Amino acid sequence: MKLDIHNHTISQNLTTKKIREIVLEILHLHSLDAIAITNLHSIQDALRLYEQCPGQIIIGAEYKVGGEEASSFQTVVLGINPGLHELLMQSRHRGISYFTGMLKEKKLPYYLSHIGLGIPKDHANAAKLLEDALSLFDAIDVLDAVSLQKNSFALGLARYYGMATIGGSGSLIMQGQKRGYTQADGEYNIHEFFHSFLLKKVDVGTTSASSESKVLPSIWQISQEFYQKEIKRIWQSEIGISTQTTTGHLLQNAAQVLLSPALDTTQQIFHLHHTKSLEKKMSSFQSCFIDYLKNKETKRIFSLPVGVEKKKKLWLESLSRIHESFQNSG
Repeated sequence: MKLDIHNHTISQNLTTKKIREIVLEILHLHSLDAIAITNLHSIQDALRLYEQCPGQIIIGAEYKVGGEEASSFQTVVLGINPGLHELLMQSRHRGISYFTGMLKEKKLPYYLSHIGLGIPKDHANAAKLLEDALSLFDAIDVLDAVSLQKNSFALGLARYYGMATIGGSGSLIMQGQKRGYTQADGEYNIHEFFHSFLLKKVDVGTTSASSESKVLPSIWQISQEFYQKEIKRIWQSEIGISTQTTTGHLLQNAAQVLLSPALDTTQQIFHLHHTKSLEKKMSSFQSCFIDYLKNKETKRIFSLPVGVEKKKKLWLESLSRIHESFQNSG
């Protein structure tokens, strides 16, 4: 089975019929079996979509869970219901260890997303905070939401700590024809997929659409709809001009002409800046984390009650494992 298990939605302004068409077309064009809706701290959209596409929508959510020393960890949980969601919203304030312990007890599939996002980059113990949290996870999202490229740092962590590599698209409505997915071979329903997930028998991949979309709106089209409504609201409430009048209609069209190129450029600049900034932060974090592992292993090995030659052999093997885990991870 192929499931896209990480998706945020911006579907509130779309009709129920439109959303159903979008979901069914995504599944068809990308040969996917189901899509998980994983909005931050909310399952409203997931419930609404599940009603329209039962068996093809997985109800999930992303939670910002508190960690040690003012850190936090983005944790995505799948296969939940309103009662569980309410419980998780309360439990996320009790710490990442308690939160993940409860998920394991209830045998819910979950994974770490947005690696390093909630750890202050200048924190003296940033690497240790991350390593301590990683011990509580069996799966990690290794796809960057913006580009769907594999995150080299997340891949390296997965290799070193033996975690399952999973991923999704990041958004239900995407620019471009690619989507991310998580695959479990030989499974035929979502329950079996979850079982394979818990056993770490899943892998990540990306897929391109088999043909052009006929119903999927672009991010820009949705933005246009939003700005049209905002312009109309401003004319009516703040200026007192109805868009139904000739003057109002002309002003609205003029505003759209002026706003459209600026918005388009702003979106491109934002995505570029966000991607570059994140890449720079993660590259720096990865370098610090690798140094942390090397120092930690060096201290551990040279404190062992064995001979010098044995220590040297163990040390070289340990450094080699670190290097192999993080080199060429992309």
